[in-house]
Amino acid sequence: MRIDMHAHLIPEPLLREIHRAPERYPVRVEEKESVLWFRHEQGYQYPVPAEFYDAGAIIAALDRVGLDQRVFSLSPTLFFYERPQETRNRVCRLYNDAAADLVQRNGGRIQAMASVPLPDVAAAVKELERALDLGLTGVEIGTNIERHTLDEPEFFPFFQRCAELDVPVFLHPYYVGPKPMMERYYLTNSIGNPLDTAIAIANLIHGGVLERLPRLKVVLAHAGGFFPYQRGRLDHAFRVRREPRVSTSRTPSDHLAGVYYDSISHSGAALRFLVESLGAGKVMLGSDAPFDMGPDDPSQVVLEAGLDPAAMEAILGGNAIRLYRTGDARQSRAASGRG
Repeated sequence: MRIDMHAHLIPEPLLREIHRAPERYPVRVEEKESVLWFRHEQGYQYPVPAEFYDAGAIIAALDRVGLDQRVFSLSPTLFFYERPQETRNRVCRLYNDAAADLVQRNGGRIQAMASVPLPDVAAAVKELERALDLGLTGVEIGTNIERHTLDEPEFFPFFQRCAELDVPVFLHPYYVGPKPMMERYYLTNSIGNPLDTAIAIANLIHGGVLERLPRLKVVLAHAGGFFPYQRGRLDHAFRVRREPRVSTSRTPSDHLAGVYYDSISHSGAALRFLVESLGAGKVMLGSDAPFDMGPDDPSQVVLEAGLDPAAMEAILGGNAIRLYRTGDARQSRAASGRG
Protein backbone atom coordinates (compact mmCIF):
# COMPACT_ATOMS: atom_id res chain seq x y z
CA MET A 1 0.00 0.00 0.00
CA ARG A 2 1.40 3.43 -0.95
CA ILE A 3 0.55 6.29 1.39
CA ASP A 4 1.70 9.89 0.95
CA MET A 5 1.71 11.61 4.34
CA HIS A 6 2.79 15.07 3.20
CA ALA A 7 0.24 16.76 0.95
CA HIS A 8 -1.80 19.92 1.40
CA LEU A 9 -5.45 20.84 1.46
CA ILE A 10 -7.38 24.10 1.15
CA PRO A 11 -10.99 22.89 1.53
CA GLU A 12 -13.72 24.71 -0.38
CA PRO A 13 -15.42 26.22 2.72
CA LEU A 14 -12.12 27.82 3.74
CA LEU A 15 -11.40 28.95 0.19
CA ARG A 16 -14.82 30.61 0.01
CA GLU A 17 -14.31 32.25 3.41
CA ILE A 18 -10.99 33.81 2.37
CA HIS A 19 -12.51 35.03 -0.88
CA ARG A 20 -15.60 36.43 0.86
CA ALA A 21 -13.83 38.28 3.69
CA PRO A 22 -10.63 39.81 2.26
CA GLU A 23 -10.44 42.33 5.10
CA ARG A 24 -9.86 39.51 7.58
CA TYR A 25 -7.04 37.63 5.81
CA PRO A 26 -3.64 38.73 4.44
CA VAL A 27 -4.26 36.96 1.13
CA ARG A 28 -6.23 37.74 -2.00
CA VAL A 29 -7.91 35.24 -4.32
CA GLU A 30 -7.41 35.96 -8.03
CA GLU A 31 -8.14 34.06 -11.23
CA LYS A 32 -5.62 33.69 -14.05
CA GLU A 33 -6.46 31.68 -17.15
CA SER A 34 -9.24 29.81 -15.33
CA VAL A 35 -6.95 28.86 -12.41
CA LEU A 36 -7.28 30.35 -8.93
CA TRP A 37 -4.24 32.04 -7.42
CA PHE A 38 -3.43 33.17 -3.88
CA ARG A 39 -1.49 36.42 -3.53
CA HIS A 40 -0.17 37.04 0.01
CA GLU A 41 0.60 40.47 1.38
CA GLN A 42 4.19 39.32 2.14
CA GLY A 43 4.69 39.21 -1.62
CA TYR A 44 4.56 35.54 -2.58
CA GLN A 45 1.90 33.94 -4.77
CA TYR A 46 1.02 30.50 -6.08
CA PRO A 47 -1.71 28.72 -8.05
CA VAL A 48 -4.54 26.93 -6.25
CA PRO A 49 -5.51 24.10 -8.61
CA ALA A 50 -8.48 21.83 -8.00
CA GLU A 51 -6.21 19.26 -6.30
CA PHE A 52 -6.19 21.57 -3.27
CA TYR A 53 -9.93 21.37 -2.69
CA ASP A 54 -11.89 19.11 -5.07
CA ALA A 55 -12.31 15.46 -4.04
CA GLY A 56 -12.60 14.27 -7.64
CA ALA A 57 -9.36 16.00 -8.64
CA ILE A 58 -7.63 14.67 -5.51
CA ILE A 59 -8.62 11.07 -6.25
CA ALA A 60 -7.61 11.45 -9.90
CA ALA A 61 -4.19 12.71 -8.79
CA LEU A 62 -3.78 9.69 -6.49
CA ASP A 63 -4.60 7.34 -9.35
CA ARG A 64 -2.25 9.16 -11.72
CA VAL A 65 0.81 8.51 -9.53
CA GLY A 66 -0.24 5.13 -8.14
CA LEU A 67 -1.05 6.12 -4.56
CA ASP A 68 -3.62 4.37 -2.39
CA GLN A 69 -4.03 7.18 0.12
CA ARG A 70 -2.90 10.68 1.08
CA VAL A 71 -2.79 12.17 4.57
CA PHE A 72 -3.45 15.87 4.00
CA SER A 73 -2.63 18.88 6.11
CA LEU A 74 -3.58 22.54 5.80
CA SER A 75 -1.46 24.63 3.44
CA PRO A 76 1.18 26.18 5.77
CA THR A 77 0.64 29.54 4.09
CA LEU A 78 -2.72 29.66 5.91
CA PHE A 79 -1.61 29.16 9.52
CA PHE A 80 -2.28 32.90 10.09
CA TYR A 81 -0.43 32.91 13.41
CA GLU A 82 -0.09 36.68 13.17
CA ARG A 83 -3.85 37.29 12.91
CA PRO A 84 -6.28 37.83 15.83
CA GLN A 85 -7.19 34.74 17.82
CA GLU A 86 -10.78 34.84 16.59
CA THR A 87 -9.54 34.53 13.01
CA ARG A 88 -7.26 31.60 13.83
CA ASN A 89 -10.07 29.82 15.66
CA ARG A 90 -12.37 30.28 12.68
CA VAL A 91 -9.83 29.06 10.11
CA CYS A 92 -8.97 25.93 12.08
CA ARG A 93 -12.59 25.06 12.71
CA LEU A 94 -13.53 25.55 9.04
CA TYR A 95 -10.56 23.49 7.89
CA ASN A 96 -11.02 20.66 10.39
CA ASP A 97 -14.75 20.33 9.72
CA ALA A 98 -14.27 20.30 5.94
CA ALA A 99 -11.28 17.94 6.10
CA ALA A 100 -13.24 15.51 8.27
CA ASP A 101 -16.08 15.61 5.76
CA LEU A 102 -13.68 14.73 2.93
CA VAL A 103 -12.26 11.87 5.02
CA GLN A 104 -15.69 10.44 5.73
CA ARG A 105 -16.87 10.67 2.12
CA ASN A 106 -13.93 9.15 0.29
CA GLY A 107 -13.56 5.56 1.35
CA GLY A 108 -10.16 5.75 3.01
CA ARG A 109 -8.34 7.32 0.05
CA ILE A 110 -8.24 10.69 1.85
CA GLN A 111 -7.07 11.18 5.45
CA ALA A 112 -6.18 14.46 7.12
CA MET A 113 -4.29 15.98 10.02
CA ALA A 114 -5.78 18.57 12.33
CA SER A 115 -4.91 22.27 12.32
CA VAL A 116 -4.84 24.15 15.62
CA PRO A 117 -5.03 27.88 16.49
CA LEU A 118 -1.67 28.45 18.13
CA PRO A 119 -0.23 30.42 19.86
CA ASP A 120 -3.23 30.12 22.22
CA VAL A 121 -2.35 26.73 23.73
CA ALA A 122 -5.65 26.21 25.53
CA ALA A 123 -7.58 26.88 22.31
CA ALA A 124 -5.18 24.67 20.36
CA VAL A 125 -5.64 21.71 22.70
CA LYS A 126 -9.41 22.12 22.68
CA GLU A 127 -9.54 22.21 18.87
CA LEU A 128 -7.13 19.28 18.59
CA GLU A 129 -9.35 17.11 20.77
CA ARG A 130 -12.42 18.14 18.77
CA ALA A 131 -10.67 17.37 15.47
CA LEU A 132 -9.59 13.93 16.67
CA ASP A 133 -13.18 13.15 17.58
CA LEU A 134 -14.14 14.12 14.02
CA GLY A 135 -11.79 11.45 12.69
CA LEU A 136 -8.65 13.45 11.85
CA THR A 137 -5.27 11.95 12.62
CA GLY A 138 -2.14 13.77 13.74
CA VAL A 139 -1.67 17.52 13.86
CA GLU A 140 0.33 19.99 11.77
CA ILE A 141 1.98 23.11 13.21
CA GLY A 142 4.62 25.56 12.00
CA THR A 143 8.34 25.28 12.64
CA ASN A 144 7.93 28.55 14.51
CA ILE A 145 4.91 30.36 15.86
CA GLU A 146 5.29 33.84 14.40
CA ARG A 147 9.02 33.84 15.18
CA HIS A 148 8.55 32.28 18.63
CA THR A 149 10.55 29.06 18.86
CA LEU A 150 8.81 25.83 19.76
CA ASP A 151 10.85 25.26 22.93
CA GLU A 152 9.41 28.37 24.62
CA PRO A 153 7.73 27.34 27.89
CA GLU A 154 4.23 28.47 26.93
CA PHE A 155 4.06 25.80 24.20
CA PHE A 156 5.09 22.89 26.42
CA PRO A 157 1.51 22.01 27.54
CA PHE A 158 0.52 21.60 23.90
CA PHE A 159 3.30 19.11 23.22
CA GLN A 160 2.55 17.40 26.52
CA ARG A 161 -1.08 16.86 25.50
CA CYS A 162 0.01 15.54 22.08
CA ALA A 163 2.27 13.03 23.84
CA GLU A 164 -0.57 11.97 26.16
CA LEU A 165 -2.90 11.48 23.19
CA ASP A 166 -0.18 9.75 21.13
CA VAL A 167 -0.75 12.27 18.33
CA PRO A 168 2.19 12.79 15.93
CA VAL A 169 3.10 16.45 15.44
CA PHE A 170 4.03 17.34 11.86
CA LEU A 171 6.37 20.34 11.77
CA HIS A 172 6.10 22.32 8.55
CA PRO A 173 8.06 25.47 7.63
CA TYR A 174 5.91 28.55 8.07
CA TYR A 175 6.07 31.51 5.70
CA VAL A 176 6.52 34.76 7.61
CA GLY A 177 7.85 36.94 4.84
CA PRO A 178 11.33 37.51 3.37
CA LYS A 179 14.38 36.07 5.16
CA PRO A 180 17.63 38.09 5.23
CA MET A 181 19.98 37.20 2.36
CA MET A 182 17.37 34.81 0.90
CA GLU A 183 15.08 37.28 -0.85
CA ARG A 184 16.39 36.44 -4.34
CA TYR A 185 16.40 33.23 -6.36
CA TYR A 186 13.54 31.64 -4.35
CA LEU A 187 16.02 30.84 -1.56
CA THR A 188 13.28 31.58 1.01
CA ASN A 189 11.93 28.16 0.05
CA SER A 190 14.80 26.12 -1.40
CA ILE A 191 17.17 27.00 1.48
CA GLY A 192 14.90 28.71 4.00
CA ASN A 193 12.41 25.89 4.44
CA PRO A 194 14.90 23.10 5.24
CA LEU A 195 16.77 25.55 7.46
CA ASP A 196 13.58 26.34 9.41
CA THR A 197 13.01 22.62 9.97
CA ALA A 198 16.55 22.12 11.26
CA ILE A 199 16.19 25.06 13.64
CA ALA A 200 12.84 23.79 14.93
CA ILE A 201 14.02 20.29 15.83
CA ALA A 202 17.28 21.65 17.28
CA ASN A 203 15.27 23.92 19.59
CA LEU A 204 13.02 21.06 20.70
CA ILE A 205 16.12 19.00 21.48
CA HIS A 206 18.27 21.66 23.16
CA GLY A 207 15.25 23.15 24.95
CA GLY A 208 14.65 19.82 26.69
CA VAL A 209 11.18 19.24 25.22
CA LEU A 210 12.02 15.82 23.76
CA GLU A 211 13.87 14.79 26.92
CA ARG A 212 10.91 15.73 29.14
CA LEU A 213 8.41 14.10 26.76
CA PRO A 214 9.99 10.83 25.58
CA ARG A 215 6.65 9.60 24.16
CA LEU A 216 6.22 12.63 21.90
CA LYS A 217 6.29 11.84 18.18
CA VAL A 218 7.51 14.58 15.83
CA VAL A 219 7.52 14.39 12.02
CA LEU A 220 9.91 16.61 10.05
CA ALA A 221 9.10 17.85 6.55
CA HIS A 222 11.47 17.73 3.57
CA ALA A 223 13.53 14.77 4.76
CA GLY A 224 14.36 16.59 7.99
CA GLY A 225 15.70 19.70 6.32
CA PHE A 226 19.40 20.11 7.07
CA PHE A 227 19.19 18.39 10.46
CA PRO A 228 19.98 14.74 9.57
CA TYR A 229 23.04 15.78 7.60
CA GLN A 230 24.50 18.08 10.28
CA ARG A 231 23.52 16.29 13.50
CA GLY A 232 27.13 15.23 13.95
CA ARG A 233 28.03 18.91 14.21
CA LEU A 234 25.27 19.44 16.79
CA ASP A 235 26.57 16.46 18.78
CA HIS A 236 30.09 17.89 18.67
CA ALA A 237 28.88 21.30 19.85
CA PHE A 238 27.06 19.58 22.73
CA ARG A 239 30.27 17.87 23.82
CA VAL A 240 32.60 20.88 23.63
CA ARG A 241 30.34 23.83 24.52
CA ARG A 242 28.32 24.71 27.60
CA GLU A 243 25.46 26.49 25.82
CA PRO A 244 23.80 23.41 24.21
CA ARG A 245 23.67 21.63 27.60
CA VAL A 246 21.64 24.20 29.54
CA SER A 247 18.30 22.35 29.32
CA THR A 248 19.17 18.81 28.29
CA SER A 249 21.59 16.16 29.50
CA ARG A 250 22.05 14.10 26.33
CA THR A 251 23.46 14.68 22.86
CA PRO A 252 21.04 15.58 20.03
CA SER A 253 21.43 12.11 18.50
CA ASP A 254 20.21 10.55 21.75
CA HIS A 255 16.80 12.29 21.39
CA LEU A 256 15.66 10.85 18.07
CA ALA A 257 13.57 7.83 19.10
CA GLY A 258 10.32 9.71 18.41
CA VAL A 259 11.46 11.76 15.40
CA TYR A 260 10.26 10.83 11.90
CA TYR A 261 10.94 12.19 8.42
CA ASP A 262 9.21 12.40 5.07
CA SER A 263 10.99 11.27 1.90
CA ILE A 264 11.11 14.64 0.10
CA SER A 265 14.87 14.80 -0.41
CA HIS A 266 14.79 15.22 -4.22
CA SER A 267 17.75 12.83 -4.29
CA GLY A 268 17.96 9.06 -4.07
CA ALA A 269 21.45 9.31 -2.56
CA ALA A 270 20.28 11.73 0.14
CA LEU A 271 17.31 9.51 0.97
CA ARG A 272 19.57 6.48 1.21
CA PHE A 273 21.81 8.36 3.63
CA LEU A 274 18.78 9.30 5.72
CA VAL A 275 17.59 5.68 5.88
CA GLU A 276 21.03 4.26 6.61
CA SER A 277 21.65 6.88 9.31
CA LEU A 278 18.31 6.88 11.11
CA GLY A 279 16.52 3.71 10.02
CA ALA A 280 13.89 2.77 7.45
CA GLY A 281 11.27 2.72 10.21
CA LYS A 282 11.56 6.50 10.58
CA VAL A 283 10.88 7.59 6.99
CA MET A 284 7.52 7.99 5.21
CA LEU A 285 6.55 8.79 1.66
CA GLY A 286 5.83 12.48 1.05
CA SER A 287 5.04 14.65 -1.98
CA ASP A 288 4.16 18.22 -0.89
CA ALA A 289 1.37 18.02 -3.48
CA PRO A 290 -0.01 20.01 -5.12
CA PHE A 291 2.75 22.59 -4.56
CA ASP A 292 5.35 22.71 -7.32
CA MET A 293 8.27 22.07 -4.94
CA GLY A 294 7.18 18.46 -4.57
CA PRO A 295 8.19 15.66 -6.96
CA ASP A 296 5.74 14.70 -9.70
CA ASP A 297 5.92 11.06 -8.59
CA PRO A 298 6.84 10.83 -4.90
CA SER A 299 7.63 7.11 -5.12
CA GLN A 300 10.43 7.67 -7.65
CA VAL A 301 13.01 8.94 -5.16
CA VAL A 302 12.37 5.88 -2.96
CA LEU A 303 12.98 3.60 -5.95
CA GLU A 304 16.16 5.53 -6.83
CA ALA A 305 17.58 5.13 -3.31
CA GLY A 306 18.41 1.46 -3.92
CA LEU A 307 16.87 0.21 -0.68
CA ASP A 308 16.05 -3.37 0.20
CA PRO A 309 12.44 -4.52 -0.30
CA ALA A 310 11.54 -4.39 3.42
CA ALA A 311 12.77 -0.81 3.74
CA MET A 312 10.89 0.24 0.59
CA GLU A 313 7.66 -1.33 1.84
CA ALA A 314 7.97 0.46 5.18
CA ILE A 315 8.65 3.84 3.59
CA LEU A 316 6.02 3.57 0.87
CA GLY A 317 3.22 2.85 3.31
CA GLY A 318 3.86 0.69 6.34
CA ASN A 319 5.32 3.43 8.54
CA ALA A 320 2.46 5.84 7.82
CA ILE A 321 -0.14 3.19 8.68
CA ARG A 322 1.62 2.55 11.97
CA LEU A 323 2.14 6.21 12.91
CA TYR A 324 -1.13 7.75 11.73
CA ARG A 325 -3.30 4.70 12.48
CA THR A 326 -5.60 5.40 9.55
CA GLY A 327 -8.80 3.42 10.00
CA ASP A 328 -8.42 3.00 13.78
CA ALA A 329 -11.39 2.72 16.12
CA ARG A 330 -11.60 6.46 16.78
CA GLN A 331 -11.87 7.24 13.07
CA SER A 332 -14.41 4.47 12.58
CA ARG A 333 -16.61 5.97 15.31
CA ALA A 334 -16.36 9.42 13.72
CA ALA A 335 -17.21 8.10 10.27
CA SER A 336 -20.29 6.36 11.60
CA GLY A 337 -21.49 9.48 13.42
CA ARG A 338 -20.53 8.34 16.94
CA GLY A 339 -17.32 10.36 17.26
